[in-house]
Amino acid sequence: MGYLDKQIDIDFQWFINHNVELHNKYGDCYLLIQNCKVLGVYYNATDALNEQRKRGIIEKSIVQDCDGTEKCYTAISTKEFNIY
Repeated sequence: MGYLDKQIDIDFQWFINHNVELHNKYGDCYLLIQNCKVLGVYYNATDALNEQRKRGIIEKSIVQDCDGTEKCYTAISTKEFNIY
């Protein structure tokens, strides 16, 4: 596992640990997260993934569905939304 994989795991764990807090702050949304920081808040996955691509950080960040529940504890893939 390389540095980026470890950082993505850290970012994902940070999201899990702060999910309720983030939901209270931003509501139902998709978050662009890098280095345990929210870089952007979007109200659909396509916009979040497009911003991730535009910034050139697809391999260095995560997009997370944020609804305040455990059901959002899965990764969102650019392939699911045909974002390239």
